[in-house]
Amino acid sequence: MKEKEAGENAGRKIVEIAGRKVRYIDPLTDWGFKRLFGTEANKEILSGFLEVLFPDKVIRDIRYLNPEQLGLTREDRKSVFDVCCKTDSGDEFIVEMQKERQTYFRDRALYYSTYPLREQGRKGDWSYRLTPVYMVGILDFTLDHPTGNGTGEKGMEEKLIYRYSLRESETGEEMTENDRKNALDYARQEGRQEGIAKGHQAGLAEGEKKGRQAA
Repeated sequence: MKEKEAGENAGRKIVEIAGRKVRYIDPLTDWGFKRLFGTEANKEILSGFLEVLFPDKVIRDIRYLNPEQLGLTREDRKSVFDVCCKTDSGDEFIVEMQKERQTYFRDRALYYSTYPLREQGRKGDWSYRLTPVYMVGILDFTLDHPTGNGTGEKGMEEKLIYRYSLRESETGEEMTENDRKNALDYARQEGRQEGIAKGHQAGLAEGEKKGRQAA
């Protein structure tokens, strides 16, 4: 209880506006961040924030998931996310705030995203179709972008938002929606060709039948 009260006290700040003292929640504290983005009462704040970052997404509802992710065995590392949620369209989001500099934060983000991906696995007959998982990191430091010669990549230091995804190295094709669309298009094409082939065979059989009857 004392630890919770300490977190609340650290997350609540008092400032003076127009001669009046008002209290606000500091989003840069652990308690304040989870209070603003990780509670049912404020889930509209989270959905609005995600829609700003991902303008192609329309989020009508959010369901919070258990932020504690366990490994496959007792010896495996477990992770506790700040906020973990799933939208009504099936997309999963992990939202993390990181104030202290971490050299391998991009690796950490990729590692975190493997937890919800693994949870999508199904026993028995499963097509291995995965729904999108997004890891959002709110950082109080600038990411390092070293190149082969050890210097920073030009123009990368000034960016406010960085977006990373798994891509094909030559074509730049992304592994989420594109692969799923290609698979569906391929299935439709196969279905059309199979339908045409069956129709052709049926037509030949009907023609042979009528030919024998006429003879």
